[in-house]
Amino acid sequence: MISLEELVEEISRFEAIISEWEESQRCVAIGLKRAIEDLHKEALTRLIKSVKQESVSALRNAVQDEVVYGVLLYHELVKSPTLPLRQRTWMHTDKYR
Repeated sequence: MISLEELVEEISRFEAIISEWEESQRCVAIGLKRAIEDLHKEALTRLIKSVKQESVSALRNAVQDEVVYGVLLYHELVKSPTLPLRQRTWMHTDKYR
C-alpha cells in the first residue's frame, strides 16, 4: 500500500512542475485541481452521510486509515481532535497543498 506521505510527495512534485509554467497555464491547472477537489468533496460528503446511516462504527474504522483521514481532513470533513483550529489550518495548508 502507498503511504499518505508518498502520495503527498507525488502531488508536491507535480505542483513544483506546474509552478514553472506560465501564469495562464498555471491557472488552468489550478482550476482543474479545484474542480476535481470539489467533485471529490461532494462525493465523500454523500458517502459519509450514507455510511453514517448504516454503520457509524464502519466510518470510525475507515477514518483510522492515514490516507482516508488525510483526505477527509484536507476536505475539512473531519476535525483534528487535539489541535486548535489555527494550527490544523496551518498544517493542512502547508502539508497538503
